[in-house]
Amino acid sequence: MIAEVAAGPPLGVREVAGPEDLDLLDLAKAVAAEEGPRVRMVPVPLPGATRALAGGALLPGTAVERRGPTFAEWLASTRGKGSGS
Repeated sequence: MIAEVAAGPPLGVREVAGPEDLDLLDLAKAVAAEEGPRVRMVPVPLPGATRALAGGALLPGTAVERRGPTFAEWLASTRGKGSGS
């Protein structure tokens, strides 16, 4: 997609997001499971942000182009490329 934008005509702002809406905790758990016992999850309170995040503040709007692999596909493609591997 970067090559398409670089080689194409000027488009202004182009918003792109992955193909799925996911929960940040679920993403962190998936990464921790992939990395194994060397990763420890520690809860961090985010006063004031919890309500916004729960309301989808970081999710893309309906007009955003959805592309790319799913998170599970991307994570599987990184096997063996981690910082401790």
